[in-house]
Amino acid sequence: MGKPLVITVLVVSVYFSVLISGLIPAHYEYILDSKFLNAFYIVIGAWVA
Repeated sequence: MGKPLVITVLVVSVYFSVLISGLIPAHYEYILDSKFLNAFYIVIGAWVA
């Protein structure tokens, strides 16, 4: 349970820091869409299960 939890905390914290800071250029704004975060949660959930 350790590795998936650590990776989740890192990815989610980086995601929200980039989302709030606004450092992403206009042509990469699709990364901040919630469907990518949902896909990440599904991958982590499959890894844990």
